Amino acid sequence: MPGHLYAKYYHYPGSKVTPKAGDILVTSSTVSSGIIGHAAIVVNSTEIMEIRGPGYHPKVRSISSWFKSFKNTKVIRINNYTKAKHAAAWAKKYNRKAKYKITSNLQSTNPTYCSKIVYQAYTKGTSGVFPKYGKGYYWPPYNFLFKRSYHPGLHPKVVYKKGHIYKGDL
Repeated sequence: MPGHLYAKYYHYPGSKVTPKAGDILVTSSTVSSGIIGHAAIVVNSTEIMEIRGPGYHPKVRSISSWFKSFKNTKVIRINNYTKAKHAAAWAKKYNRKAKYKITSNLQSTNPTYCSKIVYQAYTKGTSGVFPKYGKGYYWPPYNFLFKRSYHPGLHPKVVYKKGHIYKGDL
């Protein structure tokens, strides 16, 4: 990039795919509170926002730390980069004091869980990506792997896949 010196761009492991703000990471390498899978959102070319589980709070971490912990991962990217950037910016500012708990209220930011952060980034930080639900709903990590979860007109695609992970239809 002009005006910047970068020794190396980060790529998803073993690929030439460069992370973009708004990418959604989903892994099958974990089970927490009965929910299979884990999710995070890329907030810039080297970092993600996630909450790891009970006893943790939302935190920005390096993408490389994700792949050290979770070998089986799919990365989903929507075809609207403006919406993806807005979602990433919103996620980066997420309430760092929020506690982990799986609840059926997708609008509150405390307590929260991994896929709820990603869902909220795309419903509060932008619009027109996922249906807006309130109380009585929860959003499991594997929802991100199904076309029916996204609004019509969006064309989410898997841009990276490593290891065995639930298939979905993307």
